[in-house]
Amino acid sequence: GIYEEELNLDDRHSGIKDATNTLRAAAKGVQITGGQMGIVLDNVKYFVLEGFQVRDIVQFGVYIRESRFLVLRNLRVERCGYSGIYFFAGSSDNLLEDFYVSEARYGVRLWGPSWNRTTERNTVRRGEMVGCRFSGLMVEFTEDSTFEQLVVHGSKEDAGVLIDSESAGNTFDELEVYGNINTGMRVSNSSKNLFSTPRSTNPRGDYISRQKRTTTSFQPSNAMEMPAGYS
Repeated sequence: GIYEEELNLDDRHSGIKDATNTLRAAAKGVQITGGQMGIVLDNVKYFVLEGFQVRDIVQFGVYIRESRFLVLRNLRVERCGYSGIYFFAGSSDNLLEDFYVSEARYGVRLWGPSWNRTTERNTVRRGEMVGCRFSGLMVEFTEDSTFEQLVVHGSKEDAGVLIDSESAGNTFDELEVYGNINTGMRVSNSSKNLFSTPRSTNPRGDYISRQKRTTTSFQPSNAMEMPAGYS
């Protein structure tokens, strides 16, 4: 069915460590559409959200705030005015996997401003971010998180993947970044991040080639394992 209203979840929907609550779309094709926000998880813990489609949202497709120990799986988010999936300050220890985001300003964004709380120890894996206006994946004020087996392509105005704003201790593995109008991947004001097995081809270069020429967009304090074919 199609639901033209927000789905709001708060601490009343939380589970506990050994008894996680689950909300699963009852049938393929369940859509949330047309509101200011699609799905909101505010101060929710030990919760599984699975199988929803979110489309044509004014601001955020899936908005996560001050939430921990979530599993977000098999989500499809399209045409959002701001972020497709947004982890806001204090959202830590969460898993996002097997997802698709397209045509948002930012595909997946993690943002924990330093004046509040960082986002920490999140895992984002097996997802595709397509045709976003700015960046498909944007990581800011984020620490000790893992990003793996991700595809980012078709970003129109900024780097396909952007790591910025004091993000540190994160691991980026098996990223495929291609067909972005601007830089493929850009790292700034961040340190102690590890990149391995990247596959990146973009019209205006990527973080690998830029790292060989300059240290302005890729800081030396970030480590990188060079894949086959790069020297």
